[in-house]
Amino acid sequence: MIAEIFNFDDSVKNQINAPGFDSKKFENCEFESVSAQNGVDGQFYTFFYRSKNVFSNFYPSFFVAHGILFNCSEQYFMYQKARYFNDLEIAAEILQNSDPATIKSLGRKVKNFDVKKWDKVSISIMKTANYYKFVQNPTLRAELFKTKGSTLAEASPRDTIWGIGFGMANNNILDPKKWRGKNQLGFILTKLRDYLMEKPEFKHEC
Repeated sequence: MIAEIFNFDDSVKNQINAPGFDSKKFENCEFESVSAQNGVDGQFYTFFYRSKNVFSNFYPSFFVAHGILFNCSEQYFMYQKARYFNDLEIAAEILQNSDPATIKSLGRKVKNFDVKKWDKVSISIMKTANYYKFVQNPTLRAELFKTKGSTLAEASPRDTIWGIGFGMANNNILDPKKWRGKNQLGFILTKLRDYLMEKPEFKHEC
């Protein structure tokens, strides 16, 4: 398995056998290789988007946070969203699912959602989700370190918050000045990579 399994207490282990948790989805997970491209500004960019890419929040990756086992960073992000707005019912449903698309859909159903309040905390939560994901999964971290020297960018044609607002086939992806999106996920991953590469325990991996 790509994801590294740690020692869990009984409450966390029980989640693996919960309804909706399909452990087979995490066995021998394949991922797409990506390479940096030279932008019009002379800088290098590593673009990603599909769920088979390790940088996607949909990519299967076990990690433990706050005593809870998560199966992908999307699950952590949406779970924290539900908890933040005190929707414990949706939070529980999110933990019972292993399909990231379903998890994302559940996240849209969070009661008492306030976009202004969420905007104040969502970036911090996304940073935390990816920190746990890459710190606890050496294989995924190795892929992250391979992007050294480039800026990661989520080539999502529709997402103008976490992505750049353009798909892989759009020539405008090579010109950051033309991006329609903020690329928040890409910048988070770029900063996380640089941070982890400076950590003494990971320097031998660089």
